[in-house]
Amino acid sequence: MLMLALVLVPVVVAVALLVPGRRVGLWGFRLGACTLAAALVALLAVAPSVLDGDVRSETIEWVPALGLDFAFRLDGFGWFMAVVVSAIGALVFAYSAVYFRDHHGHASRPDVGRIAGLLLAFAAAMLGLVLADGFFTLFCFWELTSVTSFLLIGIDDRSAKARSAAQRALLVTALGGLALLAGLVLLGLQSGVTTISALVADPPGGTVTTVALVLVLTGAFAKSAQFPLHFWLPGAMAAPTPVSAYLHSATMVKAGIVLIARLAPAFAPVGPWRPLVIAAGGLSLLLGGWRALRETPSWRSPTGRSANWACWCCCSGSAIPSSPSRVRRCCSPTRCSRRRCSSWSGSSTTQRTPATSGASRGSVGSCRAWR
Repeated sequence: MLMLALVLVPVVVAVALLVPGRRVGLWGFRLGACTLAAALVALLAVAPSVLDGDVRSETIEWVPALGLDFAFRLDGFGWFMAVVVSAIGALVFAYSAVYFRDHHGHASRPDVGRIAGLLLAFAAAMLGLVLADGFFTLFCFWELTSVTSFLLIGIDDRSAKARSAAQRALLVTALGGLALLAGLVLLGLQSGVTTISALVADPPGGTVTTVALVLVLTGAFAKSAQFPLHFWLPGAMAAPTPVSAYLHSATMVKAGIVLIARLAPAFAPVGPWRPLVIAAGGLSLLLGGWRALRETPSWRSPTGRSANWACWCCCSGSAIPSSPSRVRRCCSPTRCSRRRCSSWSGSSTTQRTPATSGASRGSVGSCRAWR
């Protein structure tokens, strides 16, 4: 029951971190890092057999009368994506334990325990998504990533900007999830199977299948922030830096790529699949590059250092969007020094100094554009 343990253990630890609340402190990130590191060790232990072609499957019946069960499959691709989720997650959690620490060694904000618990719950959802084989299993973990992402983006619930970004991200990704569900239902009716492996082994054809594939791709594009469903991603960077790095640069936006990669061997030659994927990926790449030339804060651009990776995936028939982590810097030190920075907060009678100077020279204000 390796795959079940990979998903359930992080869930149990996440609940254990959320229940005590503020009392957890920075230990939540340390415990989360240990949990994902243990998952990584377990995956590396089975690497020789999986990379030799051994495929492991696990099924847990939920409602047998309705044919609903949780089906998992660990093959080479699933193993690789699970390693990415667990390895990057362990590094992000280790970094977060330092990022959220103040000068006295204590937590810099009272909700770090909640952040650690939600971030670990998101990691568990991503592990379940990349290992999912059943349609029902895939949809459940697909929507769980949307819900946990919504809670993490809006973690600063007193900020109107964070609340708006969280709602926008939830609406786009959740509606995309409904399109995915409709497509999976149609594929299940056409093929008579409820697992991805069986669907790829004997793919159906016909007009209904083509419509189902368009719906599935719509869900993948929404989750991966591909054009024209890309607009939710820049605002989602309102979350703290480690959260943005893990959710939107490393894992969540790759969920759509996991789905495309799973179905592409059987459906890439069918109807509009390849034209839609290449068009969406290419337009996302061009739009991201154009916006990157105009945006002063680089994290607002929907593409960045991994644009070459997106280009490679676009040319191969898949598309991976990415967003760089937020960069800690002032919006414009020159404008701040000239006292014209619109992001400055503080008393109007104080002298406004550059946000990068480190000293306010008597000012009680600060530049809100510091990221």
